[in-house]
Amino acid sequence: MASNITGDTGSGWPRWVWAVAGVVFLVWLLTRIQSILWPFALGFAVAYVLNPAVEWMERRGTRRGRAVSLLFLLLLALAVLIALLVVPKLVTEARQLAANYSDYFTRLENWHQVQQQHFIERLAKWGVRRPRAEQALADLWGRLREAGPVIASYVLRWVTQSVSVLLLLVVVPIAGYWILREYHVLARRLLLLVPERHREVTRHVVGEANDLVARYLLGMFILCGILSVVATIVLAVFRFQYAYLLGIFVGFAYLIPYVGVPTALLTTFLIGLAGGHPLGQLAVVLVILIGLNLVTDNLVTPVLVGRRVGLHPLAVVFALLAGGQLFGPIGLVVAVPLAASVKAALVRLFPKLFEPEERPGAATHD
Repeated sequence: MASNITGDTGSGWPRWVWAVAGVVFLVWLLTRIQSILWPFALGFAVAYVLNPAVEWMERRGTRRGRAVSLLFLLLLALAVLIALLVVPKLVTEARQLAANYSDYFTRLENWHQVQQQHFIERLAKWGVRRPRAEQALADLWGRLREAGPVIASYVLRWVTQSVSVLLLLVVVPIAGYWILREYHVLARRLLLLVPERHREVTRHVVGEANDLVARYLLGMFILCGILSVVATIVLAVFRFQYAYLLGIFVGFAYLIPYVGVPTALLTTFLIGLAGGHPLGQLAVVLVILIGLNLVTDNLVTPVLVGRRVGLHPLAVVFALLAGGQLFGPIGLVVAVPLAASVKAALVRLFPKLFEPEERPGAATHD
């Protein structure tokens, strides 16, 4: 009786001691093997994003094992097509951009020197002092000069490393396939770790958050793929040298609200300018890409992703800053859906906090 009250396991140690020891050992083990964990983490991410599609097929009468197999066969065919048609072009363009970066930056710097005086004069009209403007522009160009070769060489090294590509092409699909097949089994077993009196609430809260995040990410990745194809076609029509690289960048920059698309458009403009494209042609390309994003925001996104995630703009900005600070580029991608899922959980747990306030004078009188 005493052992049940104190939580004794019968081995002389309370259960909480064994639990703490298990957590410490798990953390130690993960730190020792962290270099091989990321393919499995990516496999889990693949399964997480694809689960809504599998559930959609299940609701239409397809068994889960068959649905997972059909979906992965489709993705395998798509991956082979991309590997044959797109990857060689991307590797070539990445190598060319890394090799030509210094030359391109010199061209931009020459153009900058010509335009700098006009720009500083305009800033002076807006109240910005000339020394401050000159120092700010010098700092900006200095950082671009330092960061560009580092980023380009890192991307090129990752793309061309056979080990990274092998892990990506072999381990990630295998891990994703088996995690997706056993997705609900794993979820039920993890739920057993929650005390029984809290399991029902936890199941509803986690289920709602999981559904929101997974559907959002799946819809956004499909949307970014479509945007990448269209942007690549636009840039290829205007004979941009790095059409594939820039098109994919423009498409997947849509994942990061507010800052992603402007950053991609600015990068496209600068590379096009350094590549010798006339300003008029660059303006036309930017107008087309901006129009493409406006059409996507108002027509395509509501269908593939949903109307909104239900967050205030300030909450979105805070989520992006926090996600980027904590988890880097991946944090920027998942920040908004995670913040929306946290809100969904808070709405269920504390509904009174989110009840609309009655405005003074808004009450109706008979």
